[in-house]
Formats: sequence, C-alpha cells, structure tokens
Amino acid sequence: MVSEDDVIKFLVEHGESTLEEISSALKIPKYGPNSAYAFLYSLKLKNIVERRGSKWALIKREENIPEETKTVTAEVKPGVEGAIETLAKAIREVTVGERVPAEETVTPITVEVKEKPLKTEEIKTLRGLKTGTFLDTLFLGFNGKPLDGIPASGQFMIVGPLGAGKSLLASEISLRLASLGHGVLYILLDDSWKSEAQTFGLQSRVKIRAGFLNLDWNCITVNLHVLNPRDINEEIIGEFREIISGGIDLMVLDPVNRLLKSGDYELADRLMTEIIDANRFFGITGIFVAHTNMQGDSSAQNQFIRQIRYLMDGVISMSPMQTMVSGMEVNIRGLSQLRVVQVTSCRLCGFDNNGVLVNIMHNGLIQPIIVENIKR
Repeated sequence: MVSEDDVIKFLVEHGESTLEEISSALKIPKYGPNSAYAFLYSLKLKNIVERRGSKWALIKREENIPEETKTVTAEVKPGVEGAIETLAKAIREVTVGERVPAEETVTPITVEVKEKPLKTEEIKTLRGLKTGTFLDTLFLGFNGKPLDGIPASGQFMIVGPLGAGKSLLASEISLRLASLGHGVLYILLDDSWKSEAQTFGLQSRVKIRAGFLNLDWNCITVNLHVLNPRDINEEIIGEFREIISGGIDLMVLDPVNRLLKSGDYELADRLMTEIIDANRFFGITGIFVAHTNMQGDSSAQNQFIRQIRYLMDGVISMSPMQTMVSGMEVNIRGLSQLRVVQVTSCRLCGFDNNGVLVNIMHNGLIQPIIVENIKR
C-alpha cells in the first residue's frame, strides 16, 4: 500500500513533480482518500512539501538556519534504492517526529540535521466582523454569548441547492459592510456585473436592493470592488492580489463551482488554495458560495466542494424548508420562499446550531422569522 514515505521517496528521486506525475508513477488516484493529493496535502500541513505553481517539491531545510544542529541516527539499507528510502524516512523522522521501523538488517549512520528555533507566536484574540444580518447572533464567544458578528479573518462556505438564496445572503453582507466603510471584494463568476447591452445586470439589481436596505450607494461604490472575469485562469490570482493589497476586510466568491468551468480540477484547487492562503495571511474574512445537490450527486463539482470544505473554518447551510405530511413532502402555498439557515461547523469558536427560519421577500431581502415558544 502506498504511503507518505513513497511520495517523499518519489520527490527525492525526481524533484519537482506535478500531481499527475506523482499519481501516475505511484499508481494511485489523483483525488479522494489515499490519493496523491491527500498525501501531498497532509505532507504540506506537516511542512514537508510545498506547492510551486503546478508542481510539488520537498521543502529545503538548509535555508535560513542557525548553527545549532542535532544528531539523528538513521538506518541505511544497502544499495542506491536503500539510500534514497533511508533519506525519505530521515526527513519524516526529523520533521514530523515519527520513528519509522527498519525492515531489514541495517547499518547505522549519523545524519546532521539543522533545526530552526521555535518562535513565540503572539496570542491573538477572537473578534467578530459585524455583518448586520441574523448571522451575527449565531456565532458564540468563549463566554457563551453571541460574538455579534462572524469570526473575523475566518473562511466560511455557504452551501445549499440552487435557488436557496445563498447569493442573496452573501451580497447583502457585502452591501452592508461596504456601506459601513469596510473594503469588500466581490468575485463574481456566474453573472455579469454590468453590460453595455440592455441587460438588467447584477449592478442594477444590487443598487435597487441597497435602496430597500436604506444603505448609502455612494459609500458602497467607493468600498465595493468587483472582480468579474470572463475566463477561469491564473490571471484571476494576479487581479485578486492587486485588489487586496489596497486593504480588504471581506472577500466573497460566488460561486465556487464555477472554478471548474474549464474542467481543470487541479487549476480550480490551486486557485482556491491561493485565495484562502492570501485571505488568512492578510486577515481577510472569506465567504465562498457553493451550490450543492441535496440528493448527493457524485458529480466532479460536488466532489470538489466536499474536498475544499476541509479548507474552511466553518460551513453555513441554507436550504428550502421542507414540509412533511404523513411521511410525504408537500408544497404549501405561502411557504415556498421560506429557508432554513444553520451553522453546521466552526472551528474558530462556538456556534448556535439551531436552524434559523428566514423568508425571501419579493424584493430579494432576507427577513428572519422569530418563532415564539408555544406553551400548552
């Protein structure tokens, strides 16, 4: 069975390699459990490998290191292949702290491994980014009280079927924050922001919604930056970095599914990883809208969504309210616009996992419905 050691051994022998090359050489799938990507991502978290464009490579340990070293005893099998395998194991033992047992009679040698001194990280505090929506009451501080916002600098995915209102919620958050002076980047992938044609574009629709919300459109236009690329390619990252360098507090990407437009799974994964890493580095709160199929469709898009959910700090689900009568789902007039919104996970803080019932009004506004306790 292929293991992380085999991936390290391959990179020692061949140097920088693409996901396709690693997958093909080791005869394992590119994605999924026990796949090339799963092994590489695990090694990346352990600071053993890094991504360089479309290729993966071992991280060099000899850069920027102090003179202090420690002695590590490694075990070497005879022959060139044995030496390579031993080097791979030595890297894991030093970096991860694991001891790999020897399988054959071995000859001990001494390997000098230089260590970097540990840095004392400044303790950061949990704070909320106030969105002005009902989401502000769903996240809890360490005292158990509402955080009065979503966890700042966190990366969150809003998931649900098409038509659930995810984009309406994401755009309302964007409008409210931009109207308060926060820098907002809206990456729009499946709609046109504005067009020279006589089309009722998203910019016009959003401006009308801002009016219904009683928000200052002039202030919004100053702080809202829209990235509306025609094609999905590496140029998106360049434009993204240029915009966030000017100071951004919130980034919305809608929808994540569109990154797979070209069918290039690796490109989509690379774009998502780059954006999330940059958000975390600059302290930008990220909201990623993702369409999912409630019947568990096994399409490439849904597999991609399931994969990147592990990169998120939290997940918010939004779905139509279902009414069951005698075990059968029925449609009731007046309830078709009701949605249930629920925080299903958050690793940054506590959260209220009770669903919130909301109504999608005719003007596109989202109105929470307060359900009073019924006493018998």
